Amino acid sequence: MGRLKNHALTLEELESQIQAIVSPKDYWITQDGRLVPIDDMDFQHLENIVNLFSKDGMVVDPMRQGAFEKVMLRYLYLQAEINDVHKEIL
Repeated sequence: MGRLKNHALTLEELESQIQAIVSPKDYWITQDGRLVPIDDMDFQHLENIVNLFSKDGMVVDPMRQGAFEKVMLRYLYLQAEINDVHKEIL
């Protein structure tokens, strides 16, 4: 049986990890191992992920492909919203 890296998890962190197992495509794993709900990520964070995996040689782990697709869709949705606001201003 596997061991937890951090034995001092809060109840909220534990619930987040359980939810990520149940619906892994709704969560992104950060570089420091935290699980972040994709719907709660801000535009800059989404853009950084998309830019990182747009570089030559970068590949998404097949187990995380669904999460990356959701990151990409959310990024494109927010980008479209930003573009619409800019159109209205002009």
